[in-house]
Amino acid sequence: MITGTPPIEISAQGLSRGFKVANPKILECFGKGNLTYEEAELFATIAGYDYSKEKKFIVDAIMQTDDRAKTIYPQSILKGVGQNELKIVNKWPFPIAVIAGEQDAGINNDYIIQQVKFKNLWREKVHVIPNAGHAVFMEKPVEFNTILEQFFQEVFGN
Repeated sequence: MITGTPPIEISAQGLSRGFKVANPKILECFGKGNLTYEEAELFATIAGYDYSKEKKFIVDAIMQTDDRAKTIYPQSILKGVGQNELKIVNKWPFPIAVIAGEQDAGINNDYIIQQVKFKNLWREKVHVIPNAGHAVFMEKPVEFNTILEQFFQEVFGN
């Protein structure tokens, strides 16, 4: 199952096709290791942080993440390090469920729905949950878990 990330070609082009960021200041935070608290707050808005105490844990998680880990992922993509995820999903012999939040601020859902060629896309569609953003499993847990349970039951049985 895939959620919160698009399968991309590991390259700058893949990154720009699969992800979207409307605010260039947020993009500056992607791949930066030593974020200030304010930068972490801004970056966390992609994951649904709304500056409330209830969702402060998202910012805390970003601040607690090792600075090297914050830089390795984007740098590896830009350097072409890793496997071509598009080729993987195009040849994967098992069902793949994809769940996306309709209002995800960081993921290009149109790219996933229209351009990614899945060999075995479960139920032949990307499951887009309305009124949900990037952290669809937190924002709409009932809807997310219902789809996940149906996927597990169909693929693995009871």
